[in-house]
Amino acid sequence: MPDWTHHLRQRLTHLDLDGGREAEIVEELSQHLDERYEELRRHGSSEAEACRVAMDELVDPDSLVEHMRPLRQAQTVELPTPGMPAGSLWSDVGTDLRHAMRGLRNQLTFSVVAIFTLALGIGANCAIFALADATLLRALPLPEAEQLVMMSESSTNSSSGAVSATNLNDWQARSQSLQSVAGFVPNVGSMVLANPDGAAQTVPRQWVTAGIFDVLGIQPLVGRTFKPEDDKAERNVVVLSEAFWRSRFNADPGIVGNDLRLDGEMFNVLGVVPEQAQMIGRASMWAMIPILSASTEDRSDRFCAWWGACVPMPT
Repeated sequence: MPDWTHHLRQRLTHLDLDGGREAEIVEELSQHLDERYEELRRHGSSEAEACRVAMDELVDPDSLVEHMRPLRQAQTVELPTPGMPAGSLWSDVGTDLRHAMRGLRNQLTFSVVAIFTLALGIGANCAIFALADATLLRALPLPEAEQLVMMSESSTNSSSGAVSATNLNDWQARSQSLQSVAGFVPNVGSMVLANPDGAAQTVPRQWVTAGIFDVLGIQPLVGRTFKPEDDKAERNVVVLSEAFWRSRFNADPGIVGNDLRLDGEMFNVLGVVPEQAQMIGRASMWAMIPILSASTEDRSDRFCAWWGACVPMPT
């Protein structure tokens, strides 16, 4: 693209403009010359011919001086009035956008920094709003979610810590304001599922106590969930997630009552729960950890790393 600056400054010498104003006029006229030059080149003109025609078509020196003299005066911006033609308004907007784009193009470093800052700020605000919406604004996808509360134990070292199995039993037995209490281990571990063909599959698993799904109001799709009597049973039991049931067992309801070999032991499948259960842990199955046999003297949290208690208040 030709550099028009030298030719335009020569034609503006008689206007006696200050440096800033002259640079603004040169920039504006250069844009028009660039557009005309590109148009001529697209129609087959050579570089030299396109440059000459663009300069000749601009204006002769005397006319240019006369045309640019009013630009030395301060210009006032007229506000749009009701009923004015929309065309002039959009024309002004288009002119402003062209000036803005040209300014950004001429200061590329500043433009990149500004765009990156805007993107970072918008992204951070979207992430914060999404988190607030999920945790504060949007209700939990559970029946009577407003009746659920989360409880934990406080100590000298922490205001919110692990709950011992014995204390969990005491809350259930002695509370007069809670309908039921259940616990779960927030962190999700895994178990190795042995397939009939001898292959092994690692499956995400979460430990819970009996009654956890009843507390949350989650009804099984097929079969049943854990009951208090399962806590004292001699067999191992599991409940499957809906996604795992559909992908691994083709949504076969006959899986209920069958045994799965997990970590070398047999676990009986009690039932399948819907995707609502994923809110307590992104697990493919839930295994029950017995707590009724805990010693009444032992109130440490050694039974699990962290206990959370979901408790519905009575209506």
